[in-house]
Amino acid sequence: DTARRGGGDEGEDEADVDGGYEPSAFLGGDASVRAVRVCGFHLLAWAEGRSASRSAAERAGAAPASGLYTWGENAARQLCRSLDGGLDYDAEPGLASSVAGLLPDGELPVFGCGGFHTLVHAGGGPAVLSCGGGEEDDEADSVGEPGDEGTGAAPPAAPGLERDGSAARLLLPGIEAEDSVVHLAGGHVHSVALSAKGRVWTWGSNSHGQLGWAPVPPPSEAAVRLFPPGAVRLPPRHRPESAPAATAAPPRVVAVAAGGYHTLALTEEGDVYSWGANHHGQLLRASPSPVDPMPRWAAVPGMTPAPSPVERRGAAGGGGGGGAA
Repeated sequence: DTARRGGGDEGEDEADVDGGYEPSAFLGGDASVRAVRVCGFHLLAWAEGRSASRSAAERAGAAPASGLYTWGENAARQLCRSLDGGLDYDAEPGLASSVAGLLPDGELPVFGCGGFHTLVHAGGGPAVLSCGGGEEDDEADSVGEPGDEGTGAAPPAAPGLERDGSAARLLLPGIEAEDSVVHLAGGHVHSVALSAKGRVWTWGSNSHGQLGWAPVPPPSEAAVRLFPPGAVRLPPRHRPESAPAATAAPPRVVAVAAGGYHTLALTEEGDVYSWGANHHGQLLRASPSPVDPMPRWAAVPGMTPAPSPVERRGAAGGGGGGGAA
């Protein structure tokens, strides 16, 4: 099947269900699966029942109601539902009951996931629902370099959350009333949200600079210090030298992805920005250290760089002396 990698072992995959992997085989033949996310240790699927036109007798034993279904690891409560018998995993898909009543009826929501958590956008507005990541008094494991084996205890939840049962409601600061979340992605212990107007928010751990806006805590605090949602501002790649960075218009982002400990953003001009861990060259650019918390342009092999505004004006002028020197 077609998949779009999130960029890390514990990021997410977005899978087209027209290929070989067919979640409806597990959810029941009466379910139509619209979207799938393959997370670090669990899976998500949005399924729609097709029983409405059948009689009550025919619907007996058919697929359950439409909604978000989850299965896999649940040690950090990332399945958005409780399991019988105190189990910390479930091999069978089940309805994510803690968010089911908070989602708009009949609409495919925006949802994503990370190594220990599930993210769902609850319709219009600034709220993102989050399950997993442990509770704030959980003991967190130490954070090592990307690729370390073992995860230990689930990291604690980010501070400043409003609780809705076992789901947390995160409010994105500064999002406009007419704007909305169009994509969610998660890394090992951090999350990314993209809005329709091209703005980006990140939250969670910044142990390797993966948030792109918050200070990188010292190693002694990296495992336990998590940040609430904050806006990421990308520097314009073609900013004139005379224009202050603080006043230049930031690029408009059209897609985001989260690796285990790094983050990527694609702008409408076709530029890729990266920040976070670079121990294995995952930022696609050189950095003075294995960690770079500043969003910077990444030189993607085979991708033609977008022309600068000066170059675009020169091309539009039909050769009248335009073009950068």
